[in-house]
Amino acid sequence: MSSVHSKSFILKQIKNILIKKHDYTEEAAESYIESNREKKAYELLVLKRDLKRGPEDDEEENEDISISTRLKN
Repeated sequence: MSSVHSKSFILKQIKNILIKKHDYTEEAAESYIESNREKKAYELLVLKRDLKRGPEDDEEENEDISISTRLKN
């Protein structure tokens, strides 16, 4: 698969994530895609990962959990 096809596929996935998970309209998602179209495939993959996670996942990772609590689980 060529780089152009890979990027197009990743951009399509990002658009779907924006619409389904972040409640973007079709037009807003398309605008977001256009503003990120020039990024390299690797950068798009990182962006896709971050969008799939969402801000609530970052908060969970940063919670202060004691060692005893972690060992119980």
